[in-house]
Amino acid sequence: MADRSQKVSVVIPAYNEEAGLQTILPRLCQLAEVAEVIVVDDGSTDATSEVAAKAGARVLRQPYNKGCGASLKRGIREASNETIVIMDADGQHNPDDIPRLVEQLGEYDLVVGARQSEAGSPVLRRPGKQILTWVAEYLTGRKIADLTCGFRAFPRERALEILHVLPNSFSFMTTQTMANITAGYSVTHVPIAASPRIGGTSSVNIVRDGIRTLLLITRITTLFNPLKVFAPLSLLLLVVGSLYALWGIIRQFHIPPGAVLAILAGLVILSFGIIADQVSIIVRERR
Repeated sequence: MADRSQKVSVVIPAYNEEAGLQTILPRLCQLAEVAEVIVVDDGSTDATSEVAAKAGARVLRQPYNKGCGASLKRGIREASNETIVIMDADGQHNPDDIPRLVEQLGEYDLVVGARQSEAGSPVLRRPGKQILTWVAEYLTGRKIADLTCGFRAFPRERALEILHVLPNSFSFMTTQTMANITAGYSVTHVPIAASPRIGGTSSVNIVRDGIRTLLLITRITTLFNPLKVFAPLSLLLLVVGSLYALWGIIRQFHIPPGAVLAILAGLVILSFGIIADQVSIIVRERR
């Protein structure tokens, strides 16, 4: 491996990915930019740990399957270098793209690979990913080229600041992107090519994990920019309530109880949003 003065640690979460690791690890260990390769074996039942150790990687073993995010958290915490690169173990990411990601750091706090093809993504998942991206773009007010890509570079210190809000599941990547944008950090995307996965099968469930990711997106945005969530809902209720009240006055010469409830609910939600926004500002200032 390269000299540690390069200050780059590559963290790879792996669950039954011996085939993919056999392909990417030899190439990783030859890169001059890479000073350390950490493979976090997330309770694999195959030869993932043995393959990684034989290739020269530092292996961290989880006692049982905790999830991709939990493995990344452990790898980031135990990394020896200041710059972190994370990537998938299934061979979809090209190690030769690492220098292109790392060179953007300094100007940016998070550099994410933007896949230019869907070769590594099942067709049935693409509509769900697009919907999640639209929601994330609305909540953050930013164009996001690739919300879920697991190939990215960032300073270790920056990751540790938000590690406590990141999930233990595959949604780690989505939430990290959202948290950085809504916290005001600089995020950019670098075009990369994605190859079909090598061996094994993905453990991602489009319905279960899609709903979980959507909830996490809302949670993170509520944490950093609550009015993005509360204000539209409040406005919707106020408009519906006002129109219903107007209809009641014109047709029945009185305001229907439902209209009053809708208006009151809108005002209460708006009040919660304002309070949550102030709490969010205070918490961020104290950190």
